[in-house]
Amino acid sequence: MAQTRRTTRGTKALVAGAAAALLLTAGSGTFARWHDSTPIEQDRALAAGTLAIAGGDGGTWTDERGVVVPDPGAYLMSPGTTLTYASTVTVTLAGEGLTGVVTTDFAGLAGGGELAQALEVGVTFDGEPVPVQGTQASGPALTATGVHDVVLTVAFPATRPDGSDWGTFAQGATADLTAVSLSLTQGAKAPAPAGS
Repeated sequence: MAQTRRTTRGTKALVAGAAAALLLTAGSGTFARWHDSTPIEQDRALAAGTLAIAGGDGGTWTDERGVVVPDPGAYLMSPGTTLTYASTVTVTLAGEGLTGVVTTDFAGLAGGGELAQALEVGVTFDGEPVPVQGTQASGPALTATGVHDVVLTVAFPATRPDGSDWGTFAQGATADLTAVSLSLTQGAKAPAPAGS
């Protein structure tokens, strides 16, 4: 009789343990279930556009007399000299309503010695002056891919800003223009076409 009671108690314990495990399994949310999904838009992919600016090759340097300067690095400037570099850049604007704004950066001349301090640098883009980055002026606004004329002007003024002579200032000095660059930044969206 004692053997039967022990067996009954053991059976009850096993049943209770199995029931507890079943409850834990139910609470963990691991029941098998059906599942399916579908794309909201069938057979469609999105793509991003492109905004880029690239300098052209074959530009020409000339001085204020119209003389071609084959190697501006070997040209020795003096007060009253103006060198001009005429070239082209290619702008790529691929995107719905995408526009670009052109600016330039003269930071490369800062701290470049006395000649860099004396020089006056300007850039035009299709004949329109290009403002320095960080200024409030807005540069040329572009709405399409194309090739554009760029003119870089580097002038060594005949006198100081106050009208006085330079003395020996900047003699034998150099200035590096390689960091003078054009920048193209995304502008405001172009208006939607009429009737769209």
